[in-house]
Amino acid sequence: MRNSSRVALFHNRSIALMKRFNNGEEYYVFPGGGIENDEDPKETAIREAKEELGVEIKVNDLIHVEHWNGLHHFYTAHILGGEFGTGLGEEFSSSKRGLYQPIWYEIDLLSEIDLRPKSMLTKLQSINKNSHP
Repeated sequence: MRNSSRVALFHNRSIALMKRFNNGEEYYVFPGGGIENDEDPKETAIREAKEELGVEIKVNDLIHVEHWNGLHHFYTAHILGGEFGTGLGEEFSSSKRGLYQPIWYEIDLLSEIDLRPKSMLTKLQSINKNSHP
């Protein structure tokens, strides 16, 4: 059981996701990862965004906590700098964990993919609707 921290980064009407190919499955997860021993969940979100996406972020609001094999914190955030898609985290160099691909995905099409966790779908659609009238 490991706690994690993940980010919901918005750009126009899209959100940053990690497209995963693992054990013959294709699915999508939020950028982020495990919280280190003495790390704050917000610090984890910042570190993981740099490792996985290649961007510096400012963490905003905690929007969800998922209870499943640990606590998974989901924050909204925005990009301060860096170049999306240039992350160099360990997940990109190890084929035993499957393939990872950072992508922008249109929020209105999220219901058509295997998004994990599913509980985030309505939260994201609500946030996007309220921020883009």
